Amino acid sequence: MIDKIGHSKFLKQGNHLVLLYEITEEMVNIISEYIIASLLRNEKCLYVDSDEDKALILDSIHEKINPEKYLENEQLLFLSKSNACSEGGEFIPDKMIALLKEMSLKAIDEGYDGIAITDELSWVLEYGDGIERIIEYEWKLVE
Repeated sequence: MIDKIGHSKFLKQGNHLVLLYEITEEMVNIISEYIIASLLRNEKCLYVDSDEDKALILDSIHEKINPEKYLENEQLLFLSKSNACSEGGEFIPDKMIALLKEMSLKAIDEGYDGIAITDELSWVLEYGDGIERIIEYEWKLVE
């Protein structure tokens, strides 16, 4: 999926992909490859996790590269859903959009070539209006 210099055969810079998924070994590998490719392209990488998947992602990354230097210099950031996009356990699209804008500007100021963002939002579907909130978030993201 990823070549030696971090280029994906499927996704190109500037792409936006929405995928609702459950954390499986295959998804962990795909997410890890995406993160590694982003780091190797000198992009800041933000992963918003659903609390239990951070360790799985880090273990998978560690099989291919040492993530410590990226974590230390904050090129790779893991944020919990409660810090990034929810209040009281409820997904707030505007809170996530504000975070993404802030992190994008910060990445540019820090000299990165871009920002790669992965957020695991399947937990939002547990709520009655979850799909509507994800649609609202995606709509605001591409405005």
